[in-house]
Amino acid sequence: MDVDIRKTQLVELQILKEFKRICTENNLRYFAIGGTCIGAIRHQGFIPWDDDIDVAMPYEDYRKFLSIANNELRSPYELYDPRISEHWRFNFIKVHDTSTTFVEDNCKLYKDRYAGVYIDIMPICGLPKGRIGQWLSKHDVDWKLFLNENAHTDASDHPKITGKLLFAFIRRHQDSGEFDYYAKLIEKKYGIYKFNHSDRVIFAWRRCRSIINRHWNYESVFYYEDFSDSVEVPFEDTTISVPKGYDRYLRMDFGDYMTLPPEAKQVPHHKIDIYDLEKPYVYYLNANFKEDKK
Repeated sequence: MDVDIRKTQLVELQILKEFKRICTENNLRYFAIGGTCIGAIRHQGFIPWDDDIDVAMPYEDYRKFLSIANNELRSPYELYDPRISEHWRFNFIKVHDTSTTFVEDNCKLYKDRYAGVYIDIMPICGLPKGRIGQWLSKHDVDWKLFLNENAHTDASDHPKITGKLLFAFIRRHQDSGEFDYYAKLIEKKYGIYKFNHSDRVIFAWRRCRSIINRHWNYESVFYYEDFSDSVEVPFEDTTISVPKGYDRYLRMDFGDYMTLPPEAKQVPHHKIDIYDLEKPYVYYLNANFKEDKK
């Protein structure tokens, strides 16, 4: 489905401003990360083809935001909380505009995954000191993330017999059959090492693609010093907080982030199945939706 990138970005920008307001009023730390951080530094706004906003918060701030968001957010903004969504496979939250519809292709079969245009909010967590402890902790989180992602699927999501067997194994080993069993284990892990007492921090929502790289820096693990404070930089018609060591962080994560990618890669990374900036996502939950679309 065709998506108006610029109009979507402007909706996301308003969500960001609401998120910033809550952070400012409650003294909560956050950082632009990923493509949002690159956009802030390279474009002073969105990467022109980017279709989302990614921010991360130290785990303690993330937990506080989670506890106050439902009371603090102004309409039409609401918290999308994975703890109440059986098919939300990841362990981070969103704030979405409930007056819009932005349903990704891999979500269309699950009504508990329907949402409006959103921004992603992820936790950054501390790690133990020492390379061996960090390595063990990182891969413990990776394993739990893998289990959590698969625990939030249905058997029908696994066309191959090996996938179905894995699904059955994971579900069988969930205590009391709770769909958020592994997510709770991850949350427990997050709380062990305080963000401000660590020399390395971890993007603990993202599994690494390889065991270890040549510099002994595990994927998604960065220097605490770079995230120990933030700097405010221009972003569209407002500002956004980026890690004070954004250059080292971005080079570790993306390499030469100031060079534009090939034109063929200058495309949004979300595939959208239902897109509507005029109707709320609950409209598409209506039983008469298919008839309305005819």
